[in-house]
Amino acid sequence: ERSTLQEFFALEEVRRKERELKDYMLIAGRPGLWDDWVAFQKRHIANELAAAQARRRAEIEAAQRQEEITLMICVGILFTLIVVVIFGFVYIMTR
Repeated sequence: ERSTLQEFFALEEVRRKERELKDYMLIAGRPGLWDDWVAFQKRHIANELAAAQARRRAEIEAAQRQEEITLMICVGILFTLIVVVIFGFVYIMTR
């Protein structure tokens, strides 16, 4: 509960500072500065989300490639074992 309270007050502090920034930009900044800032934040969040999704897709693809490689190795080992058993059986039968 202590961390929840701290999180709440930290969020309130962020909101207070954002209001101060907005007031400052509206009073001292050029016309449209606040709107440009809000648009920039939206683009930044969208870009971050797209980058996170791309990273996740890359992780999934890497895991799938690793799984395919593991499967190929297992099939290769199984094939080798079958060939060895067959040749061993033929060798024993022809002796």
